[in-house]
Amino acid sequence: MGNPKSSMGSRRVVETSAVVWMDLLGYGSMLRDAGFDPTEEIAQTAVERLNSFQDCVADHSSKLMPSVVMNDGAIIYRDLSPRSRSVTYDFLTSAWRLHNEINRNEQQKGYPGIRTVMAAGFRVRRKSKRSDHLINGIGEHLLKQSESGEISVKQAIYTALNIRSTFDLTSELQANFAFTKAYLAESSGTKGGFIGPNMFVDHAFLSNSPPGWLELGDKVDWKTDGMESSFYPIVDIDAGMAGRCNHEGILDAFEVAENISESEKIVKRLKGLTVNGNLESNG
Repeated sequence: MGNPKSSMGSRRVVETSAVVWMDLLGYGSMLRDAGFDPTEEIAQTAVERLNSFQDCVADHSSKLMPSVVMNDGAIIYRDLSPRSRSVTYDFLTSAWRLHNEINRNEQQKGYPGIRTVMAAGFRVRRKSKRSDHLINGIGEHLLKQSESGEISVKQAIYTALNIRSTFDLTSELQANFAFTKAYLAESSGTKGGFIGPNMFVDHAFLSNSPPGWLELGDKVDWKTDGMESSFYPIVDIDAGMAGRCNHEGILDAFEVAENISESEKIVKRLKGLTVNGNLESNG
């Protein structure tokens, strides 16, 4: 596509984001069968299943693959790089490994598995004041207590680690259109073409000819009010072949941006909106 890359480390007001939404199939049905009574055996089994799923997501999460778990659903997210398509590839394969491990665990116990959708979209960067409030509030308080000798440094650290916030916000998921797309697509379920415990990838991450290292099923054309996209169920990923061809066929941030925007000038506009630009949110 021939677009010059942006400088390393530059922060744009609008990022190209990849978001995965995962949903544990049949969990709600288990609770309904138990009459939403936690003392029923099937309810206790459902909770054990939920805990196993959440533990698996936690084990796979990292700085480059952060997650947010909400009961029987999980969100995994990352901003893509305009300098390297390997970031897109790494996120895809990491999500694929997690999806497969959850399904292996589910299959061993006779459960219906998990459905996963990975979508592309823009997100508007949010400048959150939450960290400032924590530092200037409880942070300053604990620091003064430690300096005065009222509590030890060890006590201050443990207290800080165990503070439960009265408000929580994941900045990367606010005004994140990839999250909205992934959630809506997966929620459309079988009627929308998202059948069974499969992982579906947005076509926007891929070149016009899907790469040979990525085995895909039949395309799903999905549409809802004001939003549409095509997704492919993943059958297999050949990591060796992908490495040998330098991840050819998967796209970087600006290439994905061109796929999801109707504007021919989208890359130029993205580059012009840095954190000092006029679209920065002061949330």
